[in-house]
Amino acid sequence: MYTQGVPCGLDFSNIQSTIDLVTELTSIPVHPRHPYAGELIFTAFSGQHQDGIKKGLEAQVARHAVAKTTGQPLLWDVPYLPLDPADIGRTYEAVIRVNSQSGKGGIAYVVKERLKIDLPRAVQQDFYRVVQEQTERRGCEMSPEDIVAVFRETYHFPGSHSHAGMSLADCVVSERMQDGTHIVVFEGAVVIGDTTYVLHGEGASLASAVVEALHTRLGVSRYLVEAHTSAADGGGVSAFTSFVLLSEREEERSPVLCTWGVGMDPSAPRSTVLAVVSAVSRTIGSSPTGSLVPATTIMSWKDVMRVLQTDYRLHLPDGMHDTLSNFCVDGSARCMSAAQLAARFIAHYCYGSSKEPSPCRGMQLCSFSITSQTGPVRALQLDATIELHGAQKSLSCTGADVVSCFLSAVSDDLGALQVREVVVSPPTGRPDGSGAGYASFVRLASLTDGSHEAWGIGVDTDITTSMLKATLVSAVNASTVAQAPSSESPLGVVI
Repeated sequence: MYTQGVPCGLDFSNIQSTIDLVTELTSIPVHPRHPYAGELIFTAFSGQHQDGIKKGLEAQVARHAVAKTTGQPLLWDVPYLPLDPADIGRTYEAVIRVNSQSGKGGIAYVVKERLKIDLPRAVQQDFYRVVQEQTERRGCEMSPEDIVAVFRETYHFPGSHSHAGMSLADCVVSERMQDGTHIVVFEGAVVIGDTTYVLHGEGASLASAVVEALHTRLGVSRYLVEAHTSAADGGGVSAFTSFVLLSEREEERSPVLCTWGVGMDPSAPRSTVLAVVSAVSRTIGSSPTGSLVPATTIMSWKDVMRVLQTDYRLHLPDGMHDTLSNFCVDGSARCMSAAQLAARFIAHYCYGSSKEPSPCRGMQLCSFSITSQTGPVRALQLDATIELHGAQKSLSCTGADVVSCFLSAVSDDLGALQVREVVVSPPTGRPDGSGAGYASFVRLASLTDGSHEAWGIGVDTDITTSMLKATLVSAVNASTVAQAPSSESPLGVVI
């Protein structure tokens, strides 16, 4: 009768005190399945039951809200719970039991009640796998307190006792319009270990801007798949909860490759940033050094190559990819951005950009002329004036081609050098993005030690000039490498 709303004159609100008294006097425990008094009378282990109860409670809240406005009685009607646990001094949360066979519903209910976070279904599935692993490893049930503790630890939520591999120190978010396109600008700082890294990123959304900043600055190779923010009631305090899904591959949603992050804050933008940091922290763990540096070393040279292609109009030949990769290692270890590394690379290897009209090591091609010599063997006469080590030199030499001519002329100053590779790209635009120019790539080796090789890049509207510029840079670089002590960088440059 009681479950049907018919008063029976019995007060069960403090039934636990009666249970304790009977157990003490008789030394006989109450059977776990005893009606009303049993410990397991409301317990739901089944995932299907837990999910049904969770959805039933949520639907009942909506029904009661309508009933209050119309003056209708607040009837209890929840699947699998014929009686309101509160009527006998319990709560649904208190009777949830989670084991390896349990489902997502009860787990999500605990998170919602304790942390005020309504988990989307995809995040429920993600956390459910974590809880399953925990229960199987422990070999016992998990209490609501255990579930909350595991949630905090998994998503590096405030209150966790585990150390997050990355934490947010500060952030500022702004917006601007560029060519009619809305751009979100993120500026902030994250802490990894004892080091604070300043970040800057831009994107179509805040989450994408943060991901870009982490990728550019720290080499975090993750793609943004999904991000959304919802308002939450954090115990009477207005708050926002954000969920971000990152993947190892673009547009890939496989659980094996994806990681969810959760963030909560009174500020909606900050909650989004926290969610991204949460996801990244889960991927790198508590010891980020071994996780971030390899990604930076592997990925940064490709990022730099994209900058060289888009900003400098340079398409490196395949043979130069290893050189670019090695060049990026030291810069990446110091967390330089792709744009900074590209600028350093241009300064060291390229002669012809308006930004770097001449490499900064005291070299310059001042003038030259080429004439063909007649005779049984075709030969070229090269007369040139160059600046080398701060002093002008006049060169005059003959050879089969302009590169061999030039190398013969500078051998007294730079040593004997041999051509290993010459690649000339058709006009695709100058490094500064204006006009059309040839890009020449020359790789030379020192004859003193054949293992010492170096590249040079020359860009000019005249193909011969571009080849001579590339040869000059390559010759100086090869000479520098050959003469450098073994303790120095193999590139002969400090980044």
